[in-house]
Amino acid sequence: RRNLNPHNRPRIAPPPHRLTLEAPPVTVTYDIEEPEEKVEIEEPEEENVGDDDNYLKVKEFDGNTHNGLIEY
Repeated sequence: RRNLNPHNRPRIAPPPHRLTLEAPPVTVTYDIEEPEEKVEIEEPEEENVGDDDNYLKVKEFDGNTHNGLIEY
């Protein structure tokens, strides 16, 4: 079980590294291109807060499923 954890960590590390490099330039261009879009996203975020409570409950269930996967 211990061997699986460390092995999975390095495998997941490489993908995010590449995305991080590409993320900075894209984010900067978006902010300068359409800063108004960010304001529009803020409105729906408030509605999401209510769903967040339900999402938390689902997350707890996911945790139990993850343990089952590790045992497998």
